[in-house]
Amino acid sequence: MGAYVAYCGWYEIRIQYDPTIQDPVIDAAGPAQRGISSILDAAGPAVIAVVFAALLIVGFTLHRRRQAHRSRETDPA
Repeated sequence: MGAYVAYCGWYEIRIQYDPTIQDPVIDAAGPAQRGISSILDAAGPAVIAVVFAALLIVGFTLHRRRQAHRSRETDPA
C-alpha cells in the first residue's frame, strides 16, 4: 500500500512536467478505484459502519480464541 501511494506521488510530480504522460499502473488502477468508490458510495456510511463493526468483532473474537487455545497448550495442568 505504501509503495502504491509513493508511486502515485511520483506520478503526480511527473504529470506536472508533462501533462500528456501515460502510465499503465495508474491507468489500470483508475477503474478499480472508481469501482470501489462507487460501491462504497452506494452502500452509504451506515452500511460501512456496520460492516466495519462486524469485522472488528470477528477479529476480536478470533484473537481471544487463539489466546485461550495457546494458554491451554502451555498450561501444565
